[in-house]
Amino acid sequence: MIGKLIAVLFAVIIPFPVYGDINEDFIEAVKNGQVDRVGVLLDSGADVNAQGKNGDTALMVAVKEGNTGLVTKLLDSGAVIKAVVNDTNVRIRNKPTTVNSRTLGSLDKGDQVIILGKSRNKEKIQNMVAPWYRIKTEDGIAGYSYGYFFIVDTWELKAAPVFYVNSQYGFSLAFPIAWDGWVFEEKLIEFGYGVSAPVVYFGLPAQKDIFAVSVFTEDQWDTMSKIDSPD
Repeated sequence: MIGKLIAVLFAVIIPFPVYGDINEDFIEAVKNGQVDRVGVLLDSGADVNAQGKNGDTALMVAVKEGNTGLVTKLLDSGAVIKAVVNDTNVRIRNKPTTVNSRTLGSLDKGDQVIILGKSRNKEKIQNMVAPWYRIKTEDGIAGYSYGYFFIVDTWELKAAPVFYVNSQYGFSLAFPIAWDGWVFEEKLIEFGYGVSAPVVYFGLPAQKDIFAVSVFTEDQWDTMSKIDSPD
């Protein structure tokens, strides 16, 4: 009887086998394009910004594998693109332009930021040609900075949403990596009733007019809103 009791107790205290680290499983699932498993592992506590054994984050892996759907999912789940500033007195602006923009703060060499997006086109400022970046500082300041001073992983940077900013009319839109090659066209449209307003059409190469953004002044909108819709 005593022998059987000892055997039972021994069986109880033997630990369950330890399986692979959840973050390693998560990175592997991203590499294999297992979208459902990635979601399950994230829900189970996997760190969306975890690094694999070679130092690659899940975001890097997804970009290298060309899996744009997973890139978007990871960003939506909180994956971040970190960068380090390698210059001093770098200004953060409220608009991605040096004209009619105000300074929100400044950065110094060694400061860390999160890249939220990058401009589609590069701009020449003095002797440099570089894109603008939308960034967020460790203090929570979000704004735009000219991007030549960032040290950032080039693979992760490819995952950054590309933004369109219309400084003249005061609106901006960001497009995920899945919108590769997106196009836009700006037009001035006569809506009738004495209202002419700019319209920006956005789309993809295969379908150029997916949606449009119209910009009205307060008086124009007041006029348009009073017009009865046709039957």
